[in-house]
Amino acid sequence: MKKSSNIVVVSVAVGIVLGWMSFPDKNNDSTTDINIGDIKVNLEDLKSIEGLGFEIEGGFVQTSDPDIDTPKLKRKVSGLTENTQIRLDGVVDILKDDHLNVRQWIQIGGIWKIGENFEAAREAWEYALILSPSNQVAPVNLGNLYATDIKDFEKSEEWYLKAIEVSPTNRQAYTKLSELYFYQMKDTVKAIEIIDQGLGVLADDGTLHSFKNALESGGL
Repeated sequence: MKKSSNIVVVSVAVGIVLGWMSFPDKNNDSTTDINIGDIKVNLEDLKSIEGLGFEIEGGFVQTSDPDIDTPKLKRKVSGLTENTQIRLDGVVDILKDDHLNVRQWIQIGGIWKIGENFEAAREAWEYALILSPSNQVAPVNLGNLYATDIKDFEKSEEWYLKAIEVSPTNRQAYTKLSELYFYQMKDTVKAIEIIDQGLGVLADDGTLHSFKNALESGGL
């Protein structure tokens, strides 16, 4: 129906953290470091992943009000825990009242992905990006979705590059694209090149330097 007029991290680290903190406490501002191999990862770096209770400052600012159909809110999902289902129901209620809420479209996309409705997740995140073209979270999430779930590596590359275009200082976009080149496309040269590109704007970033050192040593 038509809308109304109302208004990075290493992949292993991501898997571990999302496994034990599906919907973290927004009110907990403490930071924690975990070690993945030789790389220390600060949990603050994971704050934008799939929008599950986290945000990047300014990443959810609505800058457009498109005259297009909104994604349907009633979707088939499977395997959700009771708490996640409660969270989903709450997000659906919010979007029924305010379907231009970028933050909630990011969140519901993450829940739908957990529930293995990848098409619904794609629609939610693409819609969020239409609502807020400067959003930093949606294109990274779409890159992850195509890389790990849909298995379309060219589309994944496009979305990670879009994330870099939207925010050239988005470390996750560089590391995730580097992982895509290295693990999926078997192209170490491109994997190093994209990290070098990131270092061009984030010269002192320890994570990017760790990535580059690992790649030049033959792996991640």
